[in-house]
Amino acid sequence: MGMPISSTSIIAPILSVSPYASAHTLQAFIELVYVQTANDLLVSQMGSLQQLLNTTQGAMDTLTQIQNLHNLVTVKSKGTFGAGYISANQSVKGYTSAASAFFGTPVSVSVSFAAVSGLAGFQAQMNSIKSQLKTEISVLTSTTPIVSATGKVDSNSLLAKLRLVLADINRTSAGTTAAGAVNWVTDNYNKSATAGVVSAGLIQQNITNAITAGQSLNTTQTESVRNYLNLFEQYYKSASAVLQAISQIIQKMADGIAR
Repeated sequence: MGMPISSTSIIAPILSVSPYASAHTLQAFIELVYVQTANDLLVSQMGSLQQLLNTTQGAMDTLTQIQNLHNLVTVKSKGTFGAGYISANQSVKGYTSAASAFFGTPVSVSVSFAAVSGLAGFQAQMNSIKSQLKTEISVLTSTTPIVSATGKVDSNSLLAKLRLVLADINRTSAGTTAAGAVNWVTDNYNKSATAGVVSAGLIQQNITNAITAGQSLNTTQTESVRNYLNLFEQYYKSASAVLQAISQIIQKMADGIAR
């Protein structure tokens, strides 16, 4: 006669499995494990992707607002270089002076804030945009990977590009002063190279680059969603295949017993 088994020596069942195993058939249990695993994966990954997609879309909406404000600039023709600049009896020196005044500036620009309820409306929108950019940059800072070789984020990432757009707004004081608003909109297009300006159009370039980076990131994230949905589908197909194999085994066992 063997020794009695102590209740303390009984191996406890795995809690995460036993509640399911006692209430389901083997087939249903296998399906449950597969589906639960797939659901856990999908919820975990899709939840994170949803936040990233929302941030990316928010950044794209903000950049659209920025682009609309930047489009307030209009280019005016200078007309012709004629009597308005020099008369027939002026000296060569006078001609040179007049020509310098006419040709010295690449373009003539005019800025009207009427479309955004005046300068105050422009500055209100700009400050709102700055707040949105800071929020989006904060979220992207916590989710954008660091390049191990440099210890910094990829210079082509949406995060890096948004930081440049925000830096341009801060540098020009576009949301706080009238001169800053005009300087941000004109984007140095009204300055000549002789004045030491080599950055005409840089603000627009940074906005365009940020939009391109946002579109690229959105495409990558959308593809990730497709991949996880495909993986989720494979779990179901795998569960179906296992259940089919079990059914075949049970059927063969039943046929053998019946003989």
